[in-house]
Amino acid sequence: MYGKNSEVYRAPGSSDAYTVRSLQSLATSALRKKSPWYTLFEDYFQDPNYADTIVMDVFEGRGKWGNSAREQKAEMLTKTIQYQVLYMYLLAEAGDADADCRSGDKNDNVGGAHSWDEVAAYYIGSLEGVARGGSTDFADGQLQWNLANKRSTQFNTQVPEGYALVNSEIEDDLYAGKGELDAYACDSLAKTIKRIERNSIVPLIQSVIRYALKMEDLTYSSSSKDIAEGEAFALAVLPIVKSVDKPGAIVLENNMIIQDGVQPVAEGAQRVADAFYKTMVEFELECELVGQADGVSACDMFRKMSNPAGPFASVSLISSVAVVGVSILLVAFA
Repeated sequence: MYGKNSEVYRAPGSSDAYTVRSLQSLATSALRKKSPWYTLFEDYFQDPNYADTIVMDVFEGRGKWGNSAREQKAEMLTKTIQYQVLYMYLLAEAGDADADCRSGDKNDNVGGAHSWDEVAAYYIGSLEGVARGGSTDFADGQLQWNLANKRSTQFNTQVPEGYALVNSEIEDDLYAGKGELDAYACDSLAKTIKRIERNSIVPLIQSVIRYALKMEDLTYSSSSKDIAEGEAFALAVLPIVKSVDKPGAIVLENNMIIQDGVQPVAEGAQRVADAFYKTMVEFELECELVGQADGVSACDMFRKMSNPAGPFASVSLISSVAVVGVSILLVAFA
């Protein structure tokens, strides 16, 4: 439901009147301001309706992707809707749940829906079934939960039950958050929301790395859908990375945002993965949540930073000992 089909309908005069939330209404909703991350995206794109602008440009044939190959248009549209429009609305519903908690009305929503049920709905969706971990058919799901499960098979980050480790952690937080909201334990709920926000970027990080690997051998003029998907995933996380690490964001822009005459991922997929290091540190994201694919790991920088001197560590140690020794002698004969 977008463009001319995006009206929000309510059955007039009906005792069971209901509201349809169109995708475009979610992309432009004032509720997005309930998420502290919304301003990061608004500032980055310099546009309060940034995702809607991307979608409508493609629909109406404007800009880089509006005149691209059919498959590229399709991927830019779907990935923007899934991982910018619906993702931001998930974050907004979490912020709204916190506000409802503090106002003392957990059912202050359309139809009296429980605020936390809306958070779970926008993270998981309605197609995952009832089995723990969701559907094993990855064609079923469409939202963040499904993306995390897909990437878990590619980055070796599954729990023994066969679904994503990060989903297992978010699942625990979804149960915790519902209990906290029911008890109006609002400070605890705020901490749970923060954990969900931070963990929810894991499948986006994995997706950028996956498409960096795919884009390394493509040109900027390629008609492959992979370059559209790679850029869409990068745009879904770039404002968050920039808020923590501007140099890291520049690396992502230079390698993942398609520019005329510029080779995609010119610095290599590992360099793209390394660009997430400071964000992962800031968000306390463990390496086991992100994993690695085809020898490329977002945790490579963690190993480098834990041993920054590399093979010259012993030389540095000897030098340090020598300096200390000289200092002691000078003090002794002063």
